[in-house]
Amino acid sequence: MQPRTELGALELQFVTTMLETWAQWSAKLEADGLGYPERVNFYTQPSRYPGDSAGVPAVIITDDMALGIEHCVRILPEPLRRVVVQEWLHGGALTSKARRCHCDPKTFRRRLNLAYVLLYEPLRDRAHGKGTHKRPVGVL
Repeated sequence: MQPRTELGALELQFVTTMLETWAQWSAKLEADGLGYPERVNFYTQPSRYPGDSAGVPAVIITDDMALGIEHCVRILPEPLRRVVVQEWLHGGALTSKARRCHCDPKTFRRRLNLAYVLLYEPLRDRAHGKGTHKRPVGVL
């Protein structure tokens, strides 16, 4: 059986949502040194109008969840970890991010897509409360 080389649309959306949430948590952590407590209650006002997005609760992440996502990123092979960190934590133009990763933009995108494939299973398992994962094996 061939290893997966790409994700379906819903799988990709899941991975990017988890990474975006982790990046927001990480930025908050760097901004004031505090993440959310392990247990916290959030309440939202119900929407007054049908279809009003104000009543839709935001994704709330605990420190434990964010650290689990970070663990999944950290066990990636170094070149893949580097592109994920540049994409989600440092920003900038694609050419700048690629240069910081010592590769061209095409290689940066290819590595990022492979990282998403390798992150999907451990992130999914963590979201379902399953254990930790060992380093994924992938072709660079």
